[in-house]
Amino acid sequence: YFATVVEEQSLTKAAEKLFIAQPPLTRQIKKLEEELGIDLFEKGSRPLKVTEAGLFFYQHAVQILTHTAQAASMAKKMKLVENVVKVGYVSSLLYGRLPQVIYLFRQKNPDIHVELIECGTRDQVEALKLGKIDLGFGRLPISDPAIKRLLLRKEKLKLAIHKKHPLSEFQESGI
Repeated sequence: YFATVVEEQSLTKAAEKLFIAQPPLTRQIKKLEEELGIDLFEKGSRPLKVTEAGLFFYQHAVQILTHTAQAASMAKKMKLVENVVKVGYVSSLLYGRLPQVIYLFRQKNPDIHVELIECGTRDQVEALKLGKIDLGFGRLPISDPAIKRLLLRKEKLKLAIHKKHPLSEFQESGI
């Protein structure tokens, strides 16, 4: 309240800005002056003028309000950090169902931010152990006792080669 009165240089304007009536605002300022044992404003001045002690108090009050706003902002950001899922993935999965899985997850969990981190399957195992990712989507059948693995689907691999390549003779045999 005090900072707003100083900035507006008027109890009436400050009360309007704060959406309160002027008498309660005046009482709060008087109460603050009594607590501090000083006059914060020069009596009878129009526009309202701050005393030297009031100016000193105002400057420190603004710093405190700024620090409070920054602390509140950081606390909110910390909450966001808690709501992040870091997902490791192999880039080739972007052509499969991974985008659909991420989309559906975001639809069901709008408050959770998904952070995608591209890395190979082997690197994902280490990243999981170190806590750098929360889950991973890979293609290699790696087993590690520290990692729980779930097979989502089997895929057939295809080889694309020029028809005159020496390996093309194995096309019919399926080798």
